[in-house]
Amino acid sequence: MRNFTRALTICLAAALTTAVPAWSQSAPNNQTPDQSNQEKEQPDLLTQAARSGKFNILLSVLETADLTETLKQDGPFTLFAPTDKAFGLLPKPMLQRLRHDKPMLRRILLYHLHQGRIDGKTAANESYRSTVAESNLHFVNHKGETFVDNARIVHADIEARNGLMHEIDRVLIPPTLKP
Repeated sequence: MRNFTRALTICLAAALTTAVPAWSQSAPNNQTPDQSNQEKEQPDLLTQAARSGKFNILLSVLETADLTETLKQDGPFTLFAPTDKAFGLLPKPMLQRLRHDKPMLRRILLYHLHQGRIDGKTAANESYRSTVAESNLHFVNHKGETFVDNARIVHADIEARNGLMHEIDRVLIPPTLKP
């Protein structure tokens, strides 16, 4: 029995000696291997939007505007994502114009994107943040709801590998494009 215990101790010591260095190398920044693997497996912003089924028009216009590769980059980004229903609220003349004016479409879509992370709590306490389109988004907290410009954040903090997404109920139009 004594020999068995001693052999077991030696085996455990050998296993730990080889496992601990490998574990610490595979999990950077003091993360456990589970945390590191979860980040690798977590979808990017585009995949997250596609999975929900609510952002089909957004995904389509991002592709039309050649912005899909941007949203696959490491980031971090914050995407204020209008739903299909939100696109349906745009005036018909605006929709017609966007179909034929790719530079305008890009400006509008980049106005929905912030370089960096703005979580829901931060958005509720902010007043302005810049966008990739080099315009400022205006945040307002009214009766417990957070608004970005004229859009209500319906669902905040949808996590992705390369940032956060907030579902919004309106398409944001940069001030420079408003009539």
